[in-house]
Amino acid sequence: MEAAKVFKYFENKLGATVIFGLFAISRIYWWVLISSMIWRRLKSGQLREDIRSGNLIPYNSFART
Repeated sequence: MEAAKVFKYFENKLGATVIFGLFAISRIYWWVLISSMIWRRLKSGQLREDIRSGNLIPYNSFART
């Protein structure tokens, strides 16, 4: 994104357009990858309970006595 701003600053509109286009395509590709990963996990039934919620292990329970 910053490269597109640099090209635009130096009045190279073609370079700015190409860089911004690549940025937009990479964002779309990233969302496709994330969506397909989530969709595969949902279809396979590998989702379990969220480990971030529920009972947490106290920090000092691993301390040696």
